[in-house]
Amino acid sequence: MKTTNLKTLKKVTPSILKMLHSRFEYNAELGRLISKVTTNFGRVNCNKKGEIVKGNIQKLHGYRMITFSPYRLKEHRLIFLLCNGFLPEMIDHIDGNKLNNKIENLRSCTINQNLHNSKCRANNTTQFKGVSLVKNTGRYRGEVKVNKKRYVTKTYKTLSECVLHTRSLRENLHGEYCNHG
Repeated sequence: MKTTNLKTLKKVTPSILKMLHSRFEYNAELGRLISKVTTNFGRVNCNKKGEIVKGNIQKLHGYRMITFSPYRLKEHRLIFLLCNGFLPEMIDHIDGNKLNNKIENLRSCTINQNLHNSKCRANNTTQFKGVSLVKNTGRYRGEVKVNKKRYVTKTYKTLSECVLHTRSLRENLHGEYCNHG
């Protein structure tokens, strides 16, 4: 049977929600799903009643994927749906850990808010989010983006001074979704 991504559904119907509640139970202490039924009889990677639902961590994006015929969904989206009864546009992991799916670590957000909570990029030469060296002057400049608009600080002689001002700007612009990387 072809698997579909539940995320592509325009609306989560009451029958789909009822089916999910009949198959899964959320364990708040573990932040994981517990199977209410045994599936895939005879297979090594089956879900047994009363046990933690097995899933595969995808190398491409790092999220745990749960397959339940005929759907395949990221575990944090499934947990959010079971606990709140709806699927938002985007779900943010507050602590940035893609495998920490405790409901208190998940929040509904927009794509922009989710980007605000991102970590420092690995290729950042200063190792501070939003701070770069202006090569021709040897000074540092900070940058913060909101809704595709760039807010740039003045240039600073020292890295620490630039980091301090960039963090302050980010806190003002990103609010509760602020992440310094």
